Amino acid sequence: MRRLVNAGTRLLASVSRLVQTRISMAFVKVAKLADLPPGQVMEATVDGRYFAVCNTGSEITCLDGECACTGGPLSQGTLRDGLVICPWHGWRYDCKTGVCAYDADMRQAMFPVKVEDGEIWIDASQPLEVVR
Repeated sequence: MRRLVNAGTRLLASVSRLVQTRISMAFVKVAKLADLPPGQVMEATVDGRYFAVCNTGSEITCLDGECACTGGPLSQGTLRDGLVICPWHGWRYDCKTGVCAYDADMRQAMFPVKVEDGEIWIDASQPLEVVR
């Protein structure tokens, strides 16, 4: 019986380490914070997908980098009053929520971001849940 309990404990510890490793591996370093001044947006590419990383001055956020209009590159747009503006057609998205300024039902997917030791990390594996 004791061996069975010890084997179960080891198995749980192994599964816990695996889950923690998968969670920590989801974040990918995309830039240095110094390379993204306040009020700017930059492009990040993870696994062939494009993202728009925004520095609002108080927060770093990350949106799907392809505009819903015609796939315009949001990372090549501008950031104004908390909105990232598509350079192709001028569509605007709130860089904290992804909501389109013209249609609240339309939104860009948002992705988790963390800043550690002056580096920007994003988790491109799964978008954040939409909160309405």
